[in-house]
Amino acid sequence: MTTACSAFALVCVSHLSAQTPLNMPLSRDLAEEHVVTRAVDRRAALREARAAEWEAGRISIAGQALRFKFKVFGTRPDVGRSLFISLHGGGETSAAENDNQWETHASLYTPYEGVYLTPRAPSDAWNMWHQGPVDGFIDVLIENAIVFEDVNPDRVYLLGYSAGGDGVYQLAPRLADRFAAAAMMAGHPNESQPTNLANVPFAIWVGENDNAFKRNSGAREWAARLDALAQDHADLPRTPPLYTHVLNVVEGAGHWMNGKDAAAFLWMKGFTRESWPKVVRWKQDDVTRNRLYWLGLDAAGVAAHLASGGVLGATVEGNEIRLDVPAGVPAVTLYLSDKLLDLDRPIRIRWNDSQPETARVQRSDELIASEIGARLDVGRAATAMYRIERPMDDRTPAPGPALVPRNAPEAKPE
Repeated sequence: MTTACSAFALVCVSHLSAQTPLNMPLSRDLAEEHVVTRAVDRRAALREARAAEWEAGRISIAGQALRFKFKVFGTRPDVGRSLFISLHGGGETSAAENDNQWETHASLYTPYEGVYLTPRAPSDAWNMWHQGPVDGFIDVLIENAIVFEDVNPDRVYLLGYSAGGDGVYQLAPRLADRFAAAAMMAGHPNESQPTNLANVPFAIWVGENDNAFKRNSGAREWAARLDALAQDHADLPRTPPLYTHVLNVVEGAGHWMNGKDAAAFLWMKGFTRESWPKVVRWKQDDVTRNRLYWLGLDAAGVAAHLASGGVLGATVEGNEIRLDVPAGVPAVTLYLSDKLLDLDRPIRIRWNDSQPETARVQRSDELIASEIGARLDVGRAATAMYRIERPMDDRTPAPGPALVPRNAPEAKPE
C-alpha cells in the first residue's frame, strides 16, 4: 500500500492491495494505513451519496427531516477546519417562532475560524434537542462537514443558547466522544448528569438574574457537580485535568448576556478531542447508547446498565485495563487501538475486584472497515476488539432458597 496524506489523514491518495484478506492479522503500521485507506474510500462514497443534501441544507433520517445553515470563517488550517454546532432556542411554540429563533441564531456568533453550523430542531417541542433522533442527525452533520468542508473530527464543538443550552446539557454527555469541548448558554439542565464529561471541557454561561426555570441556580448546581467529579478524579493526572470546566455568571444580566458569552469560542478552541482517553466514565441517559469511546455494550448490556443507574468506569495504566462494571451488566466489548495501549503485548483486564484476565488481540481490517463504515472518524477507529464477560467470581447468584450445609448453623440476618 502507498499513501500520501494531509496532516489529519483525510485528504489522501492511497491504494490498498487487493490481496489483503479481511481477517489477516495486521502490524501496527499496516493497520494505521488501512484506517486511512478505508476512510478515503468512505469519504468518496459519502461525497457522492450526500452532495445533494449538503447543498440543499436538509437531511432526512427514518422519516424525520432536519434543516441546517452554515457559514465558513477564516482560512483553513493545515490540520483541518473546526466545526461549531450551535443549537437555537425556542421550544414548545409555533413552527414559525422556532423558525425565527433558528434564523436569528444562524447569525448570532462569528468565530474567527471554522464552520459555524446551525441546525433547525426537527420538532417544535420543549425538549426538541433532547429527543433520540437528534443524536443521529448530529452524527450525519459531523460526517458531512468532514467530507464537504474539510473539518477535523478532533475539532468539533457543541454550543447552544436557551433551549439550545438545554440541548447542550443533554447531548454533550450523551455524545461525549464526538466533541473536543462544549459550551452551554442560558439553558436549564433538567435531569441531565455530567458524569460522561470526564474528557470534554465544559463551559457554563448564565445571566446572574436569569431566574426563569431556575436557569441560574441550575447552572451553579451543575458546576458544583463538576467540581465534585473533578475533585474525585484529582489523583488521575491528565492534561487538561479530568472534568475541566468553567462557570461564567454574567453580572447584572438576565436571559440575554449581551454577547459576552461569545468568549466561549476562544475558550473551546483551546481544546482538541481526546479520542482514546485513559479514563472513561459512562452513565446511560434516557436516550441510551451502546458505545462511548472504546467501551461497547450489547442490547442486554445497555438495558442492564440503564436499569442499574450506575457508572461504567474504565481506567488504563500501562497495558492494563481496570473495569468498574455495575451489577447486572453481562459483558463489555473493548474497542482497542495502539493509541490506547500496546496491542503487540498481552493486555491484562480486571473486572471489578475479580482476578485479572490476560488477553491477546489481533488487528483486523474487517473491524477497521466496520468502524469507518459506521462513522467516518479516523481518530477513533478501533483496529482490534475484545469481549470480556462478567467473571464467575463477580456474578450475583439468582434469587432462590439458600442451601444450608448439614450441621451448619443458620446464618443470622444482617
